[in-house]
Amino acid sequence: MMQHSTKSGYSALFSSLSPPHYPPSLLTPRSSLAFCTLQDVNHIEFDMDRISGDVLEHDKYTIYLFGSPKPVTVRGTKGNGVKLDGRYRQYIDVGENVLCDGNLANCRNGFTLRYRFRLDQLQDNTYFLSSAPVDVFYKDDKLQVEVRTPERVWRASAPGSLLRRLGDWHLVEISWHQADGLKMYVDGSKRGGQLFPSDYDGYVSTRRLFIGRSNSQSTRDKYASATFDELEFWNAKREYLIAMGILPEGKIVEMTPIRLV
Repeated sequence: MMQHSTKSGYSALFSSLSPPHYPPSLLTPRSSLAFCTLQDVNHIEFDMDRISGDVLEHDKYTIYLFGSPKPVTVRGTKGNGVKLDGRYRQYIDVGENVLCDGNLANCRNGFTLRYRFRLDQLQDNTYFLSSAPVDVFYKDDKLQVEVRTPERVWRASAPGSLLRRLGDWHLVEISWHQADGLKMYVDGSKRGGQLFPSDYDGYVSTRRLFIGRSNSQSTRDKYASATFDELEFWNAKREYLIAMGILPEGKIVEMTPIRLV
């Protein structure tokens, strides 16, 4: 089960601190697992294997597919993936309060999110994942991530050149912890991060978790033209998962990129 801390306690922590005056306890990496055990870790996986009508089958969530025509399954990295065509405004609606129950304050051990995707097209302002706590999008020739609480935001980016070979599969991993900040990995290598957050006042708690589109109604935001597979979420930061043997350490080597022909 996820471990919860109060919103007020979390807000008080950061409202009383501003860089560079964080206490040493917040700047020291937590190398031991004293604060997180295997029993604390909750794992949610969306394997994207089967579609039944307008629903992507899952044992816990009712996941709806949108667009006309509807998205379809194709060969993925493990079983099937879901192919989205941005021309037809196709996207996946996973639901509300999926990541950290909708608020990072509920993930006291941090969180890790990862997914695999294969791009068919890459345009500025394309959104790959969008929710209340997390957005992943491509803008200004960068793959960008925003991680938010109601009061704070962390941002990270990776060079857009990593995604320019259309038809290759990529693994994106996002890890966050209130002491370590945000870290972003692409294909197993760290590509960006931010330790200290900035103030934020645009939080919308009712945002749903979308794959392939933004929660915004802006006409500038593009739908993704890509195949998605193996979306996973843990309520613990990446370092905890590696130390417990849940995730492999170092560069990801178990998947061979598949080129479109």
